Amino acid sequence: MDNEDRVRDKILKFLYDYNLKKALWIAPARVANELRREGFDRNEVIRNINFLKGEGYVSKKVERGGGVSFEKIIISSKGVQIFEKSKFSRKTFSSITLEGSNNVLVMGDNIGSITQVKGNSIDELNSLIEEVRKSTLTEEEKMNLTGDVETIKSQLVKPNPSKQIIQVSWAAITTAATFSGAHDLLIKIKTLLAAWLG
Repeated sequence: MDNEDRVRDKILKFLYDYNLKKALWIAPARVANELRREGFDRNEVIRNINFLKGEGYVSKKVERGGGVSFEKIIISSKGVQIFEKSKFSRKTFSSITLEGSNNVLVMGDNIGSITQVKGNSIDELNSLIEEVRKSTLTEEEKMNLTGDVETIKSQLVKPNPSKQIIQVSWAAITTAATFSGAHDLLIKIKTLLAAWLG
């Protein structure tokens, strides 16, 4: 786990516990002060609170009083779901990932195994998604491209993937992936997908 995720975990755990005990909104500065006692830098706490707000793990509101406005935060339902499982939790779209060196497939709550070639293909497709996220493409272009990559991944986990679906999605990817660094990755993925693209 990288340092940023360690800070984020600590922030969410603090907000979760605070919500359990008091069920109240709290100022980000107070969270930063509390976590400073555990050795965290104030700026890194505030920075990561902002990240968690952006990702929907933390909710925010602005209160006004005496001509001054100030922000308060609380752990969101999405944040609570990290610590609790509930029948009321919404199932969110889950990317296909692999764990370990034996190609153990993780898709939502489902676990199984797939071939080495498919496993390598999914790993490289996940790398492509990471490059897409870092690219200078518009948000809409990123979403479309990621959707096409996920379509291929969803086919690869099936016993009999549809060549037609893979080929159509691949054509869309090769047209849209115009950002720096995509070319070499696409060549590598194309080699891995040769059985379905031919």
